[in-house]
Amino acid sequence: MKLTKANTRIFESLLPRLNVNAEEPERTDIERQLQADLYEAQRQQRPFEEVHGQTPEARLDTMIAAIPEQRRAETQKRWTRNYVSSILMYIFIEGVDGVFQFALADYLLFSIIALFLIDAMSILITSPKIRDVKGRVWGQFIISFVLFATYKAVLITFVPNPDVIFQVSGTPSYIIGVGGLIALYLYWSKNPLRKRA
Repeated sequence: MKLTKANTRIFESLLPRLNVNAEEPERTDIERQLQADLYEAQRQQRPFEEVHGQTPEARLDTMIAAIPEQRRAETQKRWTRNYVSSILMYIFIEGVDGVFQFALADYLLFSIIALFLIDAMSILITSPKIRDVKGRVWGQFIISFVLFATYKAVLITFVPNPDVIFQVSGTPSYIIGVGGLIALYLYWSKNPLRKRA
């Protein structure tokens, strides 16, 4: 996608405004979209305004204005994915050891820890550069990972005898655990993490 000199000048003239009003990863996304829009008008050999219904400057302003709503939508989608994943992970881990027990305290503690662990991992996995990941995310990952690895001990400390609402053992437990793993795989397949460029 090679722009003409004239379109390159237009693109470069918009970068200062973009750099002031947008941060990563949105900045890179908008840069690519602007280049694609300029190239589309160039390919059709028609004015930008005619192809896109607005000037390049107005197009940039529109994309910048859309950033807050995009962030809200992405955050909601990310936490929904994290929550569903934590439920399926709980089903898998509880069932695979041969004794599936559902205790509300156990489930709530596991879900909260898994929710924050999955969130931190998703940010680390999708980050363009690991060194750019904020310290808060690393702290969240380390703390939630330690709690996840020891959550049974943490549960016993705070709730020594949780009320078991539902329990099965043996083959039914394994079936539930494997079902949770398959469901988790299918859910992640339909909702994959995409690395931000």
